[in-house]
Amino acid sequence: MDFTVFDHIANKQDKVLALDLEGTLISNAVSQFPMTNLSDFLEQCKSNFKALVMYTTVPENKFRSIANTLIHEGDAPAWLAELEVVNWDPENESVKDLKNVQPNWVDVVILDDMERYILPDQKGNWVKANPEFSCD
Repeated sequence: MDFTVFDHIANKQDKVLALDLEGTLISNAVSQFPMTNLSDFLEQCKSNFKALVMYTTVPENKFRSIANTLIHEGDAPAWLAELEVVNWDPENESVKDLKNVQPNWVDVVILDDMERYILPDQKGNWVKANPEFSCD
């Protein structure tokens, strides 16, 4: 997966990008294999979108630990560990409502591998992640 996945998104510089973690940026929270060229991909996202946030089922403290590992191993930029994490309780919420990112959700794009987490009326703001993972 590379940045061309966003080619159809107009006015990226005016939008917030909500990033999923598992199955998108890394394989999962256990094995933690990063997507191929993760650091370059994230830098392109940061350069082209107004802001980035993390929107994941993984608890925030676990995300921060994973981010620090990726940074330490040279797979992610240092700022990844500082990303805002959207509060979401997957035990009580079955979807990632973009209103949790900001009330004007039409200016939010979500990159996620799981369609089931996307509200039907927000699917136009969803970009399907289909990454390859570095297993070395």
